[in-house]
Amino acid sequence: MIKNDYYEIEYDSIKNRVYYTMKGLWKSVAVVPNFEQDWRNVVQKIRKDWTILGDLKTLQPMPDDVNALNGKVQQYLMTTGLRKVAQVADIAVAGSINAMARKSGLKEVLWAFYDKPTAETWLNK
Repeated sequence: MIKNDYYEIEYDSIKNRVYYTMKGLWKSVAVVPNFEQDWRNVVQKIRKDWTILGDLKTLQPMPDDVNALNGKVQQYLMTTGLRKVAQVADIAVAGSINAMARKSGLKEVLWAFYDKPTAETWLNK
């Protein structure tokens, strides 16, 4: 398990699933210097057709440099055999995520939920 003040990443080898929590206020990429490498280290352990269950409930809005880094990591993850991503967020954020997924065509891969059990059920399909 990788854990710090800003995120946690844990791999469940039985489910072939990464449990990921983003939390707090990321003021800049300087507060998460190992973010990209931490994801690369986790991906080395996974098998094809893996899933992510992300918890974004306590994450604060991120500045542009952090959004860019997060986007870079997401692009990388999509090249690794990732099958689905379920994100748990508050109502406003989940609605925004789902609207973007519908527009981009990613709704089969990325969807937001209000609670972990519902997200877990969707990932297991």
